[in-house]
Amino acid sequence: SAVCGNYRVTALKSNHATVFPEEQTLHYFFEGEKNIFIGYDGGWLEAHTWEFLLKKHLDVYIADSTCGNSRECLYNFRNFSHNNAHMLDLIYETCIQNKVLDSSSKYILTHFAKTLHPSKAETEAAAKQKKYIAAYDGFKISL
Repeated sequence: SAVCGNYRVTALKSNHATVFPEEQTLHYFFEGEKNIFIGYDGGWLEAHTWEFLLKKHLDVYIADSTCGNSRECLYNFRNFSHNNAHMLDLIYETCIQNKVLDSSSKYILTHFAKTLHPSKAETEAAAKQKKYIAAYDGFKISL
């Protein structure tokens, strides 16, 4: 880990396919006044990454949402390296049940494949219904 301003930043393995065997894709955990996990461009969490998060409480979880909620996305070849809507629900509920997240935590979805989601407005509405937040280019949030 390294220090960046008032945060300790820990790089964690992500589950994302790459054509370069020497390349290791990463997620990031920022620990400080707020605990933030940046977990996009990867699907299911690596076991060691999940074990690390189990010992933490997250104020913010930023999740990969490449695939949407259509039948095409349910069995999409991108799954395992990216999440679909069903996977995101399982991840969220598992984090809640294990106290990694709580009702005050923000679950932010990003990294949307434009061809695998409905319109921006429909995607935002579906996320809001579940108390998730859909983030797009230029998105800002106060923590």
